[in-house]
Amino acid sequence: MSETPSAEKDAGLSRTCLRCGYVHVSRDARAVGRFGPTVTYVAAHGGPQRATRAEAEADECAWRRNRPSPAPVVRAAAEPTAPSTVASVVDAGDGQASAGELFPAPLMETAARAKAWHDFLAQLRLSLMVWEVDREVRAECEHVLVWLRRCQSELTRMGYRSNLRSPDDEVRPWRPSDGDSRCQECDRTYVPWFVDNWLWNHVIGGPACTSDPGGYLCPRCFMVRAEQVYPGLVWRVFPEWSPTRVLPPGGSDA
Repeated sequence: MSETPSAEKDAGLSRTCLRCGYVHVSRDARAVGRFGPTVTYVAAHGGPQRATRAEAEADECAWRRNRPSPAPVVRAAAEPTAPSTVASVVDAGDGQASAGELFPAPLMETAARAKAWHDFLAQLRLSLMVWEVDREVRAECEHVLVWLRRCQSELTRMGYRSNLRSPDDEVRPWRPSDGDSRCQECDRTYVPWFVDNWLWNHVIGGPACTSDPGGYLCPRCFMVRAEQVYPGLVWRVFPEWSPTRVLPPGGSDA
């Protein structure tokens, strides 16, 4: 129970003291020498030892009435500051955000992934224990390892759908060392491919272009550009030469 200001007296929420304006509670006085031959009582904020709790509570009541009023707090006007952005957060390498940053998104994301991984491991251990001790679970549910393999397959499909097939396939700006393995528009890697020179020159360099205008695009980004030049264009994709020949069903291309 907490001390209640006298405003609650008028609202009828509690019984406040008519002298100090607060509710007298048990902690207003504490016992001294409880396990000795004589027990005395002292007010919570200090004072002489009293023979009864009521006297010590009266000392506490008097202290409340006579204590000096605190000086008003004058708050200085806050200086306007630029809002913190995710891009401006810098990790110094010690796991801490740079000074002054209020939203270290990269660090928060790293911590969230670590927590998700630990939660997953805890659930996995629990699933293994339940599988071992519960006959009904073994009869109705797939084995935990089979479930894990299925989860791995789902993650693999998610990676292909997002064009992130391995940790090396990160989305980042093109670098000269990437050559023709990374798109300069979507910043993703792509498989080797090509189109006729005239089509590439026309789409990338314009109608008057007769030589290679340069650049590296993935099939999807090039198709988007080509459809702007040739609306309604339909694509046919077929394999080119490779060390291992791609043959139709039956094993013959005759």
